[in-house]
Amino acid sequence: MEKKSKRLPKKSSMKHQSITHWRVFFTKTLEKAIELRPRARWGLYDFPFCNAGAGKDEGNYECSMDAQRYNDK
Repeated sequence: MEKKSKRLPKKSSMKHQSITHWRVFFTKTLEKAIELRPRARWGLYDFPFCNAGAGKDEGNYECSMDAQRYNDK
């Protein structure tokens, strides 16, 4: 009788699955919120990270490189 090896998923694969799961969850949640209250403003608290300071410096609406790296994680 041949033994089947049980392989555990790689951490990188699990991380990818987790990110994919949460992205779908948040997207569906925002879609439902927009459906229920289409004229409201919707977003995720503290994401993107740099949005809190948007407009403080006239004409500068770009995220810093540090904030971009943080948001990409």
